[in-house]
Amino acid sequence: MTEPPAVPPSRKESRGYYSGLPDSPDLVARSTTTPWKGPVYESDVYQRILDPVGKHAVVSLWNESTGPVRHKILEAVGDIGWNAIDILRCGSADPDERHFVRPVILFVSVEPGSTTWLKGRAVALKCRDTLREHGINDVEVEIKVSRITPCCSNDQDQTESEPPTAKLSPHIPTLQEENYRRDSIQLSEFLGTKIASSRHPSREGTKGLYLKVRNTETVVALTCRHVVFGPEEENMDFCHNTHTSRGVIQPGNKTYQDTVESLRREISRENFAIDVYESLTPVPEKGLEDARSCKAKAESSLQRHEPFESMESRIIGHVLFSPKLGLSSSSPTRFRDWTLIELDQKKYQTPLAKLENAFPSGYGTFSVNVMTWGGLYQERKRRLCLPLGIPIFPQSGVLSEAEMRCPDHEFEVLGKTVVDEDLMRVAMYGSTSGLSHGVANTARSVIRRFVEGVPMISEE
Repeated sequence: MTEPPAVPPSRKESRGYYSGLPDSPDLVARSTTTPWKGPVYESDVYQRILDPVGKHAVVSLWNESTGPVRHKILEAVGDIGWNAIDILRCGSADPDERHFVRPVILFVSVEPGSTTWLKGRAVALKCRDTLREHGINDVEVEIKVSRITPCCSNDQDQTESEPPTAKLSPHIPTLQEENYRRDSIQLSEFLGTKIASSRHPSREGTKGLYLKVRNTETVVALTCRHVVFGPEEENMDFCHNTHTSRGVIQPGNKTYQDTVESLRREISRENFAIDVYESLTPVPEKGLEDARSCKAKAESSLQRHEPFESMESRIIGHVLFSPKLGLSSSSPTRFRDWTLIELDQKKYQTPLAKLENAFPSGYGTFSVNVMTWGGLYQERKRRLCLPLGIPIFPQSGVLSEAEMRCPDHEFEVLGKTVVDEDLMRVAMYGSTSGLSHGVANTARSVIRRFVEGVPMISEE
């Protein structure tokens, strides 16, 4: 059957083709010429969804970093401003089609405004030809607009003041004490809090795992290098000494100031509500009681934040070591972007040697299906603790790949089509995103970054 002639996507197709995906990227070009069947009316719902590839012949060919398929596709995209190549299943998010296996697509992401339809179409066909030459006849290629952005907030100029005494807490206020607040975690010892370099106090990122340096008593926290070193700084290895000390604060200035301002606004609103209720006849006792309760909880939270007002009071440690950004020496296909933060015992209520890698599962809502590993791997101390308020997950030990690839039909990823029962379950906790969970993709992603003007290609 002859394919229809290739034509550039219309403005509606370009902007609506990936509706439903994060940030709804624009379509540049695709290898197929099948007419797009988007929404006919404004009220029509059209959304797409991504799935992991699972078992497919393309996976082993693509994952071979020095193999001919990877080599030829990287060669094909060399003339466009690409930043990522991903192989995923993609299709309709319609619940009526949830049992269908979505087709596998090779996605090439390009910088905004860098690639025309004509050039993108030519690259898509070259990539598809490479796949066909190696017996992959059911994978198409699509070029879309995306931008790789480090997960840290923008920096702003800030000032410092004198430090009072303040320590991070091993606890989070309960519902009865302060309501559920995303900001409650920021003054705690838990993972997933927002941290920043004292040199760039509003460029915030996430505090990762607590680790102990082998054969020492030193306890460190893991984070990404781009959180504590800005793109304007020289890319070189960093080792702590008295002349190059770089402090790390928790939370960053922006988070702290936004939280305090939000609490003050809430107190002001509740004061106004209390005045209104007290002026009414008869006085609505239930409404008045609720307003007073909300005000008291906000005041309690604000009082907890006051000792951390100065930036120096929030310094939890300093950068111990951070290798320069680049490809890993032990795994050349991997990009290296990490930093170790040596922690200061004076800023922690818990002895550093007894810190747990724990994170709250959520605020206000929680599904027991989010993570059921606690019951499966008790010998590794993965236990589920449910104190009053927020479910907490302490984690210790190393989870092997074999354990992660455990079929569990009670584990559900809503809206997803599980193609392979031998799936790998993964979870992530970010300071902004909170807890998310899903299934690992079998096909590796290839990323191109520029470090000081030099392109570096790695896989993830």
